[in-house]
Amino acid sequence: VTAMDPVRRNVWLYYAFSFFSFFLIWGGIWIKYLIEDRGLELRWILAMDLPFWLLVALLQAPTGALADYIGRKRVLALSGLLYSATILGFGLTSNYWMLFFDYIIWAVAMTTQTGANDALLYDTLKEHNREGEYQKYVGRGWAIGLGAGLGGVVLGGMIAHVTSLAFTVQIGAIAPLVAMFAALAMREPHREVSESRHYWRDLSGALRFAWAAPQV
Repeated sequence: VTAMDPVRRNVWLYYAFSFFSFFLIWGGIWIKYLIEDRGLELRWILAMDLPFWLLVALLQAPTGALADYIGRKRVLALSGLLYSATILGFGLTSNYWMLFFDYIIWAVAMTTQTGANDALLYDTLKEHNREGEYQKYVGRGWAIGLGAGLGGVVLGGMIAHVTSLAFTVQIGAIAPLVAMFAALAMREPHREVSESRHYWRDLSGALRFAWAAPQV
């Protein structure tokens, strides 16, 4: 086994995680599904969207700290599992408050994924003194994710046309599970972690910096 192998392994698993995380076959039919199959009005969908995005914003820093504490591959795997449970819940649940609860889980799933995959890739490259290649690999990962998203929307529309909206949403839970296994197969790179953690101090410092820097 050479020193190149861990990098190549994580890079390809990073690509796989990007693909299956963005392969959202339910993405193009989501609002239509909620209105036609679940009988929701747009105002009630908005009532779920507002706290969802607020929670996404609030959880960014805590889930980042969690990734530093337990490891990024574990957090990415948790994200895939939560995404899968959320989408399956969307496809099976008809009660509004259960859908609302699914939105809460969805927010946690989104924030546990955000940044952790790219950070794991960077740490992998840095461990082998190849961090200069980060932009190349992360760019390819984003391209793969965007391509998967476009392909998923097209395929989801075709599946919904020949089956049903609910069935398309339900089978959409498969892709995040595959992403979860891709994350578990990654090798957690070595990271230098400070023994003294000052989470709230760092968070308040970041907020002060953002407030004082108009460009941020």
